[in-house]
Amino acid sequence: MHIFWTFVVIYCIIFGKHLCADCPKDEIIKPCYCTVDRFFRTTKITCEQKNVDIKAIFKTLSAEIKGSDKLYDEFHMRGTGISELVDGMLSDVKFKKITIESEPQLTKFNVNALSLSAQLVVDSLSILDTPVQSQSSPDVFKFINTLTNLGFLSFRNTKLTAIPNNAFYGLSKLTNIALQNGVLTRVETNSFSNLSSLQELDLSSNKITYISDQAFDLGNNNTSNAMRLALNSNGVTDKQLYDLVKGILNIKRAVNLDIDDNNISILNQKVFEPFLKLRKTNTITVSTLSCQDCYNYWLPKDFKSSDIQSIHCINADDLLDKNIK
Repeated sequence: MHIFWTFVVIYCIIFGKHLCADCPKDEIIKPCYCTVDRFFRTTKITCEQKNVDIKAIFKTLSAEIKGSDKLYDEFHMRGTGISELVDGMLSDVKFKKITIESEPQLTKFNVNALSLSAQLVVDSLSILDTPVQSQSSPDVFKFINTLTNLGFLSFRNTKLTAIPNNAFYGLSKLTNIALQNGVLTRVETNSFSNLSSLQELDLSSNKITYISDQAFDLGNNNTSNAMRLALNSNGVTDKQLYDLVKGILNIKRAVNLDIDDNNISILNQKVFEPFLKLRKTNTITVSTLSCQDCYNYWLPKDFKSSDIQSIHCINADDLLDKNIK
């Protein structure tokens, strides 16, 4: 699908065409507004006024436009004070990208907020600086699971504390998931199951203390690329790390594991030696190890410097081996 839209952009630039609608008349969508990126010829509708009646606006817009003209590039909702994505909120108007930003009252996500045809089009969803409360999280994930064409998902600075079982089940086109800068503490069994196209999972800058050893049952691999798994900046200690990362051995593809900027001084041999030996392309990124600690002796003993080139020590003098620096 991403290849298709790349072709669309190139086609539009060369031939001056655009498969999405031009901006509607201002009076139809006021107080929301529409902007056009002149280079990429993309249209974006933004709603950012307090207490705006989004459902009424899009009902009017739907009545004014016909057929394929109901497809736009992006919908951006920011600071409206909305508390719920109500049924039929966007009528049958379709967007490829949806961004929800700075909506502190938003706690309910109805699965029918988008029409069935609109659900099939969305390939990017971002929920930013919006405190998705734990009690509303099932609604959030049910809503996300209606977006079967989704390729990119971002949660940033929310109050989501856990990723439930089968949170993204069946979203086989997801390539990038970013759940960053939050208070996430738990990743449950099958949280990331059947994600055969996943290339990057960024869980950085959270407070993760538990990851099920069956969290990453990604299914058959649709890509030959290594998957980046970022657990950096979670405040993880040596004792916690052993339990947290046992599940990586169940990932059926190469993994670039980033555990930097945590409270880690050793890599437990029982987990990390099998991980590095499982696939030659598996890597670990960390720069906080103590190379004076005997628990890290196995690293230079068992691996060439090229195998562990992204593993570094904090010690001024490396007392184990010059291959680790």
